[in-house]
Amino acid sequence: MRIIFFFFICISTFCLLPYPSQACTTFCLDKGDQLIVGYNFDWMADDGLVIVNKRNVAKTALHNPNLIGEQSPSWTSQYGSVTFNQVGRGFPFCGINEAGLAITLMMLVETEYPKPDNRPSTD
Repeated sequence: MRIIFFFFICISTFCLLPYPSQACTTFCLDKGDQLIVGYNFDWMADDGLVIVNKRNVAKTALHNPNLIGEQSPSWTSQYGSVTFNQVGRGFPFCGINEAGLAITLMMLVETEYPKPDNRPSTD
């Protein structure tokens, strides 16, 4: 009886231990005249570069015909920005532009994207 009770306690204790989560999270707290934004990644974030991006620069997205069709979207940056990049200059993980728009990369491995349709990917 003691052994069964011991195993029951061990299993119960194991079930109550926190399980490490693999989830990205972003939050924004509105404190009246200021916003506080925080986030975490579900992977290890190593070194990176903080890059200042100029306004009025022509850009073209990385071409992946499985996601965006035959033509890559292209645009001209309207605002300057500061970004944090871990992979390369054109691949920011997060940043904020001079108009105050902040953006962060989030990832869910199980995501299924819709098939491209007849809408254009550029203006």
